[in-house]
Amino acid sequence: DELLKIDFDKHRELQTPHPFMVESDLEDLVPFQHEDFQLWTNALQFGLQTHHKETNLIFGGGLDDIWQDTKTKQLHVVEYKSTATKRTPITLDGVYKVGYKRQIDMYQWILRQKGFDVSDTSYFVYVNGYTEAQEGFLDGIKANMEFEVTLIEHIGDDSWVEDTLFKIKECLHSEVCPEHATTGFGYKGDKQCENAETFEGMKANNISL
Repeated sequence: DELLKIDFDKHRELQTPHPFMVESDLEDLVPFQHEDFQLWTNALQFGLQTHHKETNLIFGGGLDDIWQDTKTKQLHVVEYKSTATKRTPITLDGVYKVGYKRQIDMYQWILRQKGFDVSDTSYFVYVNGYTEAQEGFLDGIKANMEFEVTLIEHIGDDSWVEDTLFKIKECLHSEVCPEHATTGFGYKGDKQCENAETFEGMKANNISL
């Protein structure tokens, strides 16, 4: 992620499209420049956030990038992802990738709360470090690795976000522990909630809460 951010930051300063964007027929887009952008990318500081007054919850995270259409001025949320897999082409299919798409929805919703004109269209810049026959990896005291880069367009939907915040608020104020999900976790989505695993392990070992 950091290497991609450094690369796109050069064009953010110049307000020009990155060559990768031009190659992807997105020459009208440039990395978005804003005085708070670096803060928004800082997940440890909960950089991109908003205060939802109706629930009194602070909701946020740290995004990877935003591209702006120079003609419409709309913003496009961008996520960087890296992997090393021989399963190609890279897609957004898979149970665990549902969270990636939710992440996009959340950032779109937060930016809209801040008054920005945000497009439903978002992008994933996916780099894959797996190559079956890569030669010249070790060159003297340096190691070189090539990556294949895929751009995936995704249409976000933030319609679920606010309702979920109300449900979170209700859950936090409940005196009864909610039912744990029995599926949806693990690589294949066939595992139960991690907290349920923990509680069952505690019960099996006679450890009380």
